[in-house]
Amino acid sequence: MSSFEDLDVAFNVKLYKMLRIYDIFDPKSTKIFGYNYYRCTGIIITVLTQLYVLFGLTGYLIPMEDTINYIEQSMLIFVGSVNFLAAIKTCVIIYKANNTWDLFDVTRINFLKSKQCCKYRNKILEKVRNKSIRLTNFIFVFAIISWTIWMIYPLVMNFYLMTTDQNNHQYYQSILYLRYPVTTNNYNQYYFVFYTTEGILAFGIIYYSILIDTVLVSFCWVFIAQYEILSEAFGNIKYDDKEKDGSIKAYNDFLSVLNDQRRLNSKLKLYYSIVLHMVLTYVVFCSCSIIALTYSFIMTCISTNESSPLFFKIKIITPIILLLFQLFLYCYFFGLINLKKESVIYGMFSCDWTSMDLKFKKLLLLSMRMNGADKLMLKATPTKIINLEFFVKVMITTYNIVSVMLNSLNSKT
Repeated sequence: MSSFEDLDVAFNVKLYKMLRIYDIFDPKSTKIFGYNYYRCTGIIITVLTQLYVLFGLTGYLIPMEDTINYIEQSMLIFVGSVNFLAAIKTCVIIYKANNTWDLFDVTRINFLKSKQCCKYRNKILEKVRNKSIRLTNFIFVFAIISWTIWMIYPLVMNFYLMTTDQNNHQYYQSILYLRYPVTTNNYNQYYFVFYTTEGILAFGIIYYSILIDTVLVSFCWVFIAQYEILSEAFGNIKYDDKEKDGSIKAYNDFLSVLNDQRRLNSKLKLYYSIVLHMVLTYVVFCSCSIIALTYSFIMTCISTNESSPLFFKIKIITPIILLLFQLFLYCYFFGLINLKKESVIYGMFSCDWTSMDLKFKKLLLLSMRMNGADKLMLKATPTKIINLEFFVKVMITTYNIVSVMLNSLNSKT
């Protein structure tokens, strides 16, 4: 399969090429000893990241000189969830990189070959490409802003500790809330070594996690557009009175569009096979992270401790917004894929079938029955479909859990 150029596809391939995510999938990218260099690098970075995080968590298993509060515990849950999700996403994408490369074919402007689809594909896919580029650029920029805030906050808090002479018996603030099995004095003495390492670590987590998410969301948008093209193509198949074999021509046009739909459905099945476990894991851990961050934010707001400045609230609220936005996008786009896929049946029914012969009508009826029986959807459980309704249920559950946590804390005090 040839490489993908910017104008040939309906998603932000320029960003992925610039950030080298594209090279993870491209079989023609740089190789070392016959192995893809970027895939090997992703595996090595993931392994080193997990080993370092485990090292940074051992401090919670042994007695330390200082204590941690509820807010720091909640932030640790968030950091652990994001790190675990980034590792899962990276491993799945690298393991299924060849399948994902085959999936890239669906993003081509000329993926749908039939004459009827060619009438609509350029207009619809060009619009989708522009929206996809704006959305993915926004997500990446917002993620970098969040990373910058998390980098700056420890420096601000540590300056506060130094000015109040509290740094002799208290850990300096870290980026990822890790607690190393070292004394407070040793940690503070070599603080900038730990700080720099955690900053690189945080950037790597964001790099793989956020960019993989934008790739998956871009695929969703392309599938939505392709099914919209199919619906328009089916709906505009008409009987041509000027042609002697007008019904036969319409029959052949219908078969060609039907062939395009079959190819698109096979790509959608491939896409779901790649993202199924990744998305389900993401929904679970994203919900846990939102609960932990929301709890921390509320505790910070109601806390009377003046050492929690406004900047800390900003540090918490930025990842909450990012997680909510990503979870919303997943639920919104997967739900919209289902709607657009079902709209193809309406497109079939909208064609000029009343003017066609019996052969065409039989083909139409059989096609509509097959589409009605094909319930290809991404589900969290056998009965719960991932869509906007599922997003609302997750938000309600999050609210209930946070309320119970706050009530139990108030009852203790």
